[in-house]
Amino acid sequence: GSTSYSCVAQSIIDFAVSRDVAIVSGSGNHGTSTSFYPAGYNGVLGVGVTNYLDTLETISSYGPHCKIVAPGTATWTTWYNGNYAAFCCTSGASPIVAAAVALIRAKHPRLTALQALEFARQSTDNITAINQLNIDYLPGRINFLKAVTKEPFSTPSISLKNLEYFNNNYDIKRFDAGDTVKLRLNCFN
Repeated sequence: GSTSYSCVAQSIIDFAVSRDVAIVSGSGNHGTSTSFYPAGYNGVLGVGVTNYLDTLETISSYGPHCKIVAPGTATWTTWYNGNYAAFCCTSGASPIVAAAVALIRAKHPRLTALQALEFARQSTDNITAINQLNIDYLPGRINFLKAVTKEPFSTPSISLKNLEYFNNNYDIKRFDAGDTVKLRLNCFN
């Protein structure tokens, strides 16, 4: 991954999403709110990492591109020659969320990829009280039981489609200090 945005990469993701592919990605191991890609692209569910105590790891990125967290410290996986080994970080947490998305899609095949990603994001436990962090927003930790027992359409979900900035005359322009800026948010459920 990278902190650099690419319109080409976004178009590749848009193509995959248009083919009903669910994309899950680690949100980065830089411990800041700086956007990290591919987690920051539209259509991607970015995953942060916690430890087994539900504490956000200090290396986990956070911010708008990190939409969900999962345990990922010392995650066991298959390794060379039929052995097992531990790996960590957002790369260890994202396969756990991808598995939850796969279960959701298997149980609710009528959901689109984006609906399944959003339902996974809503099938979480609030771990804010455990994490006394100086950050604006901590997403929930995935809860597999909620993901397979909760009705997908029982909770509305509003997602930002795009936003537009305007001046008082509703012209799009550069703004100067002291200007009034109007913001239009286009959302969908």
